[in-house]
Amino acid sequence: MVYNILIIEDDFGLAKSITNVLEKYNFRSSILDDFQDIEDRVVDTKPDLIILDINLPYYNGFYWCRKIRKITSNPIMIISSRDSNMDQIMALEYGADDYITKPFDSEILIAKINSLLRRTFGELSGSTINEQLKVGNIILDKDRQQLLAGDKQIDLSITELKILKKLIEEYPNSVSRDELFFEVWDENNFVEENTLNVNIRRIRRKIDDNQLPIGIRTIRTFGYQLVAEEDGR
Repeated sequence: MVYNILIIEDDFGLAKSITNVLEKYNFRSSILDDFQDIEDRVVDTKPDLIILDINLPYYNGFYWCRKIRKITSNPIMIISSRDSNMDQIMALEYGADDYITKPFDSEILIAKINSLLRRTFGELSGSTINEQLKVGNIILDKDRQQLLAGDKQIDLSITELKILKKLIEEYPNSVSRDELFFEVWDENNFVEENTLNVNIRRIRRKIDDNQLPIGIRTIRTFGYQLVAEEDGR
């Protein structure tokens, strides 16, 4: 399969360099040249993965990341010269799947892209997961990428889905951070610690906002445990 990658970067020299690297690894890519119409371009091109800069004309990448996440669950990789922890946390909070700082090594870029694509479409995409997993009255629907509770349908990102899948499978036992890293990200060395923290925080927010009878308990120095109302949450 040839994957289609959309590059949203206003430095066209860098965007062209990324395109040249992608072509060497048999990816198909396109460069966005209209920064006022990004949502429509994403809808039109249906990219399998999006490379998104933060510093863009009109609106920044954080704004567009949040907008794009509402119309596709496919991976979004942020590239930026901004290397603070806060920038990386914001990107993940707004729905990005990974963050890489400029300047970056092309081999690292390709490794991260391959990792995201394997998690989303390939051997790590969860094709062997049961269609539904259940804890109490809460259902994790893998195919619909949702948590279901009564008439509530809560959309999840691929990463959130995989974290919850592991926690539900191991329920009521706890799961170490290392186990979650290896379950969700095949290239553990390329993943920042903040990435897991932010995704756990996003899942907790969705649980709390929808008043679901489950929660995620932090096990200090170890990992996390899924808990339900009947456990004395």
